[in-house]
Amino acid sequence: MGRDIRVAIVGDEGVGKSSVISSLIKEAFVKLHPRTTLPEVTIPPQVTPGHDVTTLIIDTSPRPEDRSHLENEIRKAHVVGIVYAIDNPNSFDRVPTYWLPTIRSLGVNVPVILIGNKIDLRAGVATNQALMDEIVPIMQEFKEVETCVECSAKIPLNVSEVFYFAQNAVLHPTAPLYDTREHTLKPACVAALSRIFKLCDVDKNGLLDDTELNDFQRFCFSRPLQSHELAGIKEVIAAEEEGGVVDGGLTEAGFLYLHTHFIQKGRLETTWKALRTFGYGEDLSLREDFLYPRFDIPSDCTAELSPKGYQFFTDIFETFDKVRQNHWPPCDLSVGLNRSSQDRDGALSPDELSSLFSTSPGNPWMHHGFPETTITADSGAVTLQGWLAQWSMTTLLEPRITLAYLAYLGYPHSSTSDQLLPSTSALDITRPRKQDRKKGTVSRNVFLAYVLGAAGSGKTAILRSFVGKRLEERFEPTMKVKTVVNSVESGGGEKYLVLQEFGSNYESEVLRNSKKLALADVVIFVYDSSDTNSFSYISNLRQQYRLDDIPSIFVATKSDLDLAQQRHEVQPDTYCRKLSLQVPGVRRVLEIATGESIARDSLLPVDKIDTIRLSTTIATNALLGFKDLLAIGNQSRPRIFDLNIRRPGVLYSKVVEVDERVTLVGYTSDPKRVERSVVFTEDGKVEKGYDGESHEDGEVVRGLSGEAVRIMKKVDVESVEKDLQMLFDEGYRSLAIVFMHSFTYPNHEKQVGDLASRIGFTNLSLSSASLPMIRIVARGTSATADAYLTPVLRTYIDGFFSGFDPSLRETSMNENTTEDEAARTTAVEFMRSDGGLTNVAGFSGLRSILSGPAGGVVGFALTSWEEGGKAVIGLDMGGTSTDVSRYDGSYETVFETTTAGITIQSSQLNIETVAAGGGSRLFWRNGMFVTGPESAGSDPGPACYRKNGPPAITDANLVLGRLLPEHFPKIFGASEDQPLDVEASRVALEKLAKDVNAETGKKMTVDEVAWGFIKVANETMSRPIRSLTEARGYDTSRHILSSVGPEALFNNTREISDSYSSPALNSSEEQGVSMRARSPQLSESPLSSFTSTHLFSRLTEWRSQKDNRVVECQEPSSETWGHAGAEQRLLARLEQLGLQAHKELERQGFPADRIEIQPFLNMRYNGTDSALMTLQPEKGTDFAAAFAQAYKSEFGFAMNVDVIIDDVRVRGVGKSFDSLGPSVFMEAKTLTFKTLNRTASVDGKCSSTTSVYFEGIGRTDVPVFLLERLHAGDAIEGPGMIIDGTQTIVIDPNSTARITSKHVLIELEK
Repeated sequence: MGRDIRVAIVGDEGVGKSSVISSLIKEAFVKLHPRTTLPEVTIPPQVTPGHDVTTLIIDTSPRPEDRSHLENEIRKAHVVGIVYAIDNPNSFDRVPTYWLPTIRSLGVNVPVILIGNKIDLRAGVATNQALMDEIVPIMQEFKEVETCVECSAKIPLNVSEVFYFAQNAVLHPTAPLYDTREHTLKPACVAALSRIFKLCDVDKNGLLDDTELNDFQRFCFSRPLQSHELAGIKEVIAAEEEGGVVDGGLTEAGFLYLHTHFIQKGRLETTWKALRTFGYGEDLSLREDFLYPRFDIPSDCTAELSPKGYQFFTDIFETFDKVRQNHWPPCDLSVGLNRSSQDRDGALSPDELSSLFSTSPGNPWMHHGFPETTITADSGAVTLQGWLAQWSMTTLLEPRITLAYLAYLGYPHSSTSDQLLPSTSALDITRPRKQDRKKGTVSRNVFLAYVLGAAGSGKTAILRSFVGKRLEERFEPTMKVKTVVNSVESGGGEKYLVLQEFGSNYESEVLRNSKKLALADVVIFVYDSSDTNSFSYISNLRQQYRLDDIPSIFVATKSDLDLAQQRHEVQPDTYCRKLSLQVPGVRRVLEIATGESIARDSLLPVDKIDTIRLSTTIATNALLGFKDLLAIGNQSRPRIFDLNIRRPGVLYSKVVEVDERVTLVGYTSDPKRVERSVVFTEDGKVEKGYDGESHEDGEVVRGLSGEAVRIMKKVDVESVEKDLQMLFDEGYRSLAIVFMHSFTYPNHEKQVGDLASRIGFTNLSLSSASLPMIRIVARGTSATADAYLTPVLRTYIDGFFSGFDPSLRETSMNENTTEDEAARTTAVEFMRSDGGLTNVAGFSGLRSILSGPAGGVVGFALTSWEEGGKAVIGLDMGGTSTDVSRYDGSYETVFETTTAGITIQSSQLNIETVAAGGGSRLFWRNGMFVTGPESAGSDPGPACYRKNGPPAITDANLVLGRLLPEHFPKIFGASEDQPLDVEASRVALEKLAKDVNAETGKKMTVDEVAWGFIKVANETMSRPIRSLTEARGYDTSRHILSSVGPEALFNNTREISDSYSSPALNSSEEQGVSMRARSPQLSESPLSSFTSTHLFSRLTEWRSQKDNRVVECQEPSSETWGHAGAEQRLLARLEQLGLQAHKELERQGFPADRIEIQPFLNMRYNGTDSALMTLQPEKGTDFAAAFAQAYKSEFGFAMNVDVIIDDVRVRGVGKSFDSLGPSVFMEAKTLTFKTLNRTASVDGKCSSTTSVYFEGIGRTDVPVFLLERLHAGDAIEGPGMIIDGTQTIVIDPNSTARITSKHVLIELEK
């Protein structure tokens, strides 16, 4: 222990004080002069092993002249020994009458040892009872008396014991532990030992078994007990304490008796060692330094639980959830030990919480509204999510409480020589916010939001809703701080968000305190949309306390009540617009559908929304911004003749190599492969080694593909953990894990993935999970793309859900929603890259890369293709790019694509993309018209957007008269309240025309120059059409062109059609429309007459409540078609995967007759790497014949070699409808068309006329018809225009538009 103990020896003259000291030193009697006072004696630690203390013994004199020295030494002493002479009864009588009162009078409160010297002079034999009768009354009156020792300095006898007990009286005092009168442990000691018992009872069954007892022994004394020692202890307890041992385990009563036994035998050091090890001080309360170790948090930083902390609280949750305890009751001997009953319900009930906190002062949140502050089950029990969230909030706001409760609950400790101090490893200090802002990343996991607003605005309702609690029926103003916490999805991972409401009493106090204000990550301003004064309150609050620098969210509550005009200088929507807060498109749809105004900063209600289906380009846009391939890739040279080859970059920013290795046994091209191959038993054990050789157990295993996998080197977990921790500490949170051969042996990837997850990485993309296919380069780029895009996608999804009632997220994230529940809730479905819909859980970065373009493909396929008709080419033109695809009754799918230089292995629709769109910039370079690939984007956008943007395709269309500003919303300019600027477009085109004419010497008009750029853009968009048709053996002229997308109708789709000599033309605005040529000189173009939105979910009333859902199951394979039993094994695997997909679709609510299972085999010729995913033939199971036909169609030849099966795949499709009804062409045959008057009138169908440029004709006035005024049977002769809220249809000269119930059918004369 390394401390000094001062022992002051006092007593009457002649009792032998000095003799006792000298006898200890000399180990023999030394006759001293009668009035001798010895000098101070120092006994080093090595003389008294086990105590490890330096003992100072001070001799004193009772003479009056030495009174001052006596009192001074008594005051400095740690223990006082009062010596009396056994042969002098008067000296004994003076102990309670003089010496003990004298010590008390000096204000000294130290242990006292009574020392009876000269035992050799005792007359007769004294019994123990007689000694007790003399000493016990003194000990009862003077509690400071620890013990009485009789000795003889002359013999000598018991002299060393005197000073041993003196040391013990200081180091291991009896008084705090034991009541010598009642012979029982004192209440404080019982409480402390009971807590130790509960902490050591790991399985919480009320018993300490041998393992738990030995763990306690090692923890306290650094050595285990031998089996005979354990048996001896239990034998003593069983004999002396009824119920102390049950079923071979020590009960709490037995544990207490054990320590009573130690104390009674004088082994107080044993009990004190246990108490001090578990953090107890001399007063038997937990030490301050044990509960609150030093943990300094720098400014601008916060405290969070570390992975070890989260693991500890998770473990203790699961421990007390597994069993329901009754506070470790004492044994009921009539029925035996009251055992714990099983629970495991995933939540902590009040009884379980009481048991959990029984080793602490109690629930730390008892007076803070818990469990209403976090997530609970319906019963009110706290879930694991709520438990971890509550501790995350406590650590953020009051880290000292977390530290203390880590100690109370038994968090693992770090040992020192004689005590165990609590570790702060359960907590982390976050990176400073300033550093986060500088790096552009956020390393923290717990965030704090202040919720501010006027009384009655609904702040408490938001807090309660955030943690899933019912709204309180009666309003009560908030008088004290309220805090709640829940987990939220952010950046592909889980974070914790703390919401704090202060009430009027504390709000101003917090906002005036700069330190408290600095803690807030965001401020949520809440106002009552039905209260005219509510918004002014938060506006004034924001101005008064200068809250501009803190990120802010404005929330309008009570949208179910009448909307009130706010008494403020500007209305909330204008106020928020000035802060650049944007309005989602769904708000406009709801306002149009309901006819009601919805405040821009209010949560959108979902009661009037049936389904929301998102087809997003967020992942595509993220990819198109990169210059990336993996560092080496597959060595392809797509631009081999370029003089300046620029190597694409990579998606990742750092690589960590893992020293692991597996390899496939044998090789595919071995002519004796079958006879040499490893043979496995049904349970996966090696029955015959490769080529007859023997393998060590576990060296060779069977992979998912059926191939034999040799494990050459296992993962070095310790090394990988260090590398991952280093990455985590550097701020990385998203990992792509790519190992060789993981498509068939994913165990090592999963092992590292689990390790990374425990460390705290929030997004993990395992190549074996993304798509388990052979070829590590493509699989690796796919995994890195998924790791990069999924956090981007999650941010997008979070942004989407943030505008809706929280219930929308909850129902959408629930993967186990039943069919009945689905019918009662709003469904949110996302379009995958393969054209199928999925829920939030099934939507990842890898599956979303072509989500937006895939939505266009599904749209034109449903509305532009007719059974038995021609194939359709879809032209989906957006602001930045144009996507081209082909449909002929089934979706054309590819499994390896390259987008923006990134090779992806994932099921995707076959879509060709070119960098040409409405935002493509216009250049005059080297004597040529150039459009793109640079884009004006949305900000600043084209010149007409009034933000000083460059000229773009949209400006050319505007100058040519193909866009009418009066029919566009006034959303342009810095304040977003201006119309399109025709003059800005004209000025920009005039500058380009000046450059063209100056260089060529021609005199081209602005219209001619604008049309020149349009023609160049059209030619760019024609290239992928040829790639999908002529390059693959299809006759381009035998296709229909379907134009979709927000920019397609502004451009001349007929020009694109002419560029590849197609007699068929089709144009639409997102909903999908179709055209068909009646002759080489005439084309038809049916255009949808329904108003569309930018959300693909509301395609038209043609669609049913639910679109096709897709479920895919895939496994690797190594079979060779035609080998013995191969076909049967493959068909069995397909059947099994089909059952999995079928079961999942049934769970999602699709009846069996609406489920279609499509089996595929990924096949290739042996010796090649060009695999084709081959669909099972409609008749029979001859996949080989279907593959040969597909291969010949794709490459022009077939091969007479073995066919290898790389993958077994099943695509399950849940269908909601069979047909959209009769086609537009069939409807047109039943109508009688009447040509409309081209003269504009107020009540007529022609609303106005406008000037439009056409090639060969020049400028001409054309009538403008509003789509909503037209009816089935109306006909419009070209040139002309048809306009509605989202589309402009230009009718060429000598063409006729015919109106049907749902389309505009246009006949184009060639």
